[in-house]
Amino acid sequence: MMVGDCRYRQLVIRKSAPLAIWRVIEMLRPIHSLLEAMSERASSYELNHSIQAMVIPHYEDFFYFLLAAKEDIKRRKRWMESFGQ
Repeated sequence: MMVGDCRYRQLVIRKSAPLAIWRVIEMLRPIHSLLEAMSERASSYELNHSIQAMVIPHYEDFFYFLLAAKEDIKRRKRWMESFGQ
């Protein structure tokens, strides 16, 4: 490959990476909805049966970034810093 080809590929990757990240987030959004629904049902089960401890862990708070707007997702450069790594 020529130097120009290598630079062009780097440019294509740099420009398409935000869109690829958006597509992944878009695919994972239904998981957040599912976890939220499970949490609501588990909470109502616990209240109806007077259970003090959690029957099902409530995981919907772990994936809050799935609710971000498309512009915010495409603008973020370093995702691992958001999760303490």
